[in-house]
Amino acid sequence: MASTLVSRDGTTFAGTFAVSLSSSHDEAMSLHPASGSSGPQVLTTIAVGHGPAAAAYDAADGEMFVANAGTFVGGNVSVIDDTTNQVAKVIQVDETLEGAAYNSFEGGLYVAAVNHDSVYNIVNTSDAIVADTPVGSLPLGLAYDSGTNQMFVAVSGSDNVSVISCPYDVVVANVSVGSDPSAVTYAGAMHEVFAVNSGSANVSVISDATDKVVATIEVGSEPYGAAYDAATGEVFVTNYNSGNVTVINGTTDKVSASVRVGSLPWGAAYDARTHAVFVANSGSDNVSVISDATNKVVATVPVGSDPRAAAYDAAKDEVFVTNYESNTVTVIQGATSPSTGLLGLPGTDGYYLVGGIVAAAAAVIAAILVRRRSRNRPSPAPRDPPA
Repeated sequence: MASTLVSRDGTTFAGTFAVSLSSSHDEAMSLHPASGSSGPQVLTTIAVGHGPAAAAYDAADGEMFVANAGTFVGGNVSVIDDTTNQVAKVIQVDETLEGAAYNSFEGGLYVAAVNHDSVYNIVNTSDAIVADTPVGSLPLGLAYDSGTNQMFVAVSGSDNVSVISCPYDVVVANVSVGSDPSAVTYAGAMHEVFAVNSGSANVSVISDATDKVVATIEVGSEPYGAAYDAATGEVFVTNYNSGNVTVINGTTDKVSASVRVGSLPWGAAYDARTHAVFVANSGSDNVSVISDATNKVVATVPVGSDPRAAAYDAAKDEVFVTNYESNTVTVIQGATSPSTGLLGLPGTDGYYLVGGIVAAAAAVIAAILVRRRSRNRPSPAPRDPPA
């Protein structure tokens, strides 16, 4: 059925959709892409500051923070309203920024000031820098550990990971890892932080209970980024020189797959709704979308020049990709047709169909009636067992 799916906020998804009934609820139904329909699509491109290097999402306020490396006058943070997909404000920092992570518990944005060898805590309510925490040389990636309310910082020049206690903004531990750590990601189910060591081509697994390395995993050449898949408990590591992604089983700390992607993969983000990992390929100016069910690339989305980071907006099911050379952010819809209901029946998700709706309604109502008639028929009398 060729139609247009429209959300209550006005977002449209054109394509061909199939209507299906839930196996457990007669009235529940869903829309999903029919065979041959398109995958993730670019919704818009947003101009931001110079050299956008990282992004972090604030679910409470529906904002995406983009850390811009800046020029000789320093960097800043572009704050994007995810309702309008426009820059709502700019926070001046005056330092070169490379990493970003959001503390959802206290409402603070943490950014890595790479030339200042420190991490800034910017309070969302006032946009003021309330803390300047010194770490080691060349801090890059950050990851927030919601279980301990700590910020883990990959300190590239010091070959360690600094652990910051967020309530006090002080370093409480420095964990020695591999060479040139560039990124970190938090695996909530395991209560572990995975540090990506680009210089030694491996990943250090840190227990957040002891702040000690409990495993070291060999990956591809010059790994740069990582994303945690909460559904499968896997960690996806982008290997810049290898042009692939290493998939690590978070329970066993063993490599379970290797996925070929675009050229020079950098950052990655996990889309919880579509169960896909979005990989920013800085060399081929596109994003590879990996299904976590098959560990295969299911779509390739063109973006801007030199994409480096990706962040997931769970409320809108959108992935924000920072294009370093274009000074832009590409917003990608995670799925062209999210699961939804129709005609106000149970399971509705705030979407409706424009075009083809009469045929769809007739087919669905007929299916419901057939199922109900079948359910109301008397059960056949039990047969005697064979002699």
